[in-house]
Amino acid sequence: MHVLKLTLLLVNIIFGAAVIGSYIWGFKKQTAEALWGGVPQSWIPFYTTGMVLAAIGYFMFIFYLLTKEVTEKYWAYILILAIILIASAFWMPLTVSMISNPSNFLWLAIRITLGIVALASLALVIAFAAAKPTPLIALIGSILFFLHVTILDAIFWVYFFKN
Repeated sequence: MHVLKLTLLLVNIIFGAAVIGSYIWGFKKQTAEALWGGVPQSWIPFYTTGMVLAAIGYFMFIFYLLTKEVTEKYWAYILILAIILIASAFWMPLTVSMISNPSNFLWLAIRITLGIVALASLALVIAFAAAKPTPLIALIGSILFFLHVTILDAIFWVYFFKN
């Protein structure tokens, strides 16, 4: 396996585990209702559908990256994914802290974290769209992921969050 593909795999395993671990920890500390933060009950099916589509999209572009030929721009995909996963690992601990002990600093940190994930996801969409030839499976997957983390998380969840 090429060293960059191995690096991509390790980034996903290590930082992906950090994201999943933060969620497990968060669900032990807070109720799901508190973590929804005021998202209307009628919106939750859209969120869960969005989560599933985002996860499918993530696997679509990871599959593409792990099976494509390594090019000189491959490192950029690794960097973008590392940013997405690292920032994502901070959201749950920040949110649990905000619910338990609200502050303007924590609220700003949450919004910055979600903004970083959204912007990095946009960078991923742009990177796939600019690739020649355009990898359709990766582009569609990155768009599905981008739509969820941007529209549902960084915009609507932030809008509805009540503490």
